[in-house]
Amino acid sequence: MKNRIVDYLPSQWRPQRLRERVESLPDVREWVDKAERFVALHPGACLAAAFTVGVAVAWWIKRK
Repeated sequence: MKNRIVDYLPSQWRPQRLRERVESLPDVREWVDKAERFVALHPGACLAAAFTVGVAVAWWIKRK
């Protein structure tokens, strides 16, 4: 989620570590972009997979 307030803050109030972390994560952003494109192209398959995982987790929790 984008922090829209940070764009309007003076530079001395902006968190330094956040900017450093965002700049050091280009590989993660690429991976997320690929996943978003896959979901956009195959929404039915992704919904079915999410439902199946949800059912499996619920079944596993119920058995415990």
